[in-house]
Amino acid sequence: MTSNAEIGRVLQELVDLLVMAEGSKQAFRVRAYEKAVAAVQALPQDAAAMTAAELVKVPGIGKSTAGKIREYVDTGAVARITALRQRFPAEMMELRKDLKQSDELEQSLSRARAGRCGATRCASAPGCSVGGSGGSDVERVHPAS
Repeated sequence: MTSNAEIGRVLQELVDLLVMAEGSKQAFRVRAYEKAVAAVQALPQDAAAMTAAELVKVPGIGKSTAGKIREYVDTGAVARITALRQRFPAEMMELRKDLKQSDELEQSLSRARAGRCGATRCASAPGCSVGGSGGSDVERVHPAS
């Protein structure tokens, strides 16, 4: 039987693909599916055993999402995901993940450059939002005075 964790992973893949298709993480559909991921993973009962009518009663799961959950449970696939996978191959999705991680690192380094951490040696200062332990890029960006 399909677990809630598996359904959550499928919905998360849909989120990732929709971000690529919509061009924004703030698009309504993206946010709606993100809420559904959290809702499914928090369910105490098995989502796969629920009907679409029961699923829509769960806060965070709408009619469209309930339909996609049932489609996955009943067929093992979601047509929308299949179509988006054709537009955005796995290699492109991996590159997106790499870029996202790189962007998160750049944001941390930008905070350090701006002195938001309040430390002279950012990488070794307690309470620094960047973290690290010496010899990092942060020290080169935010050197000791």
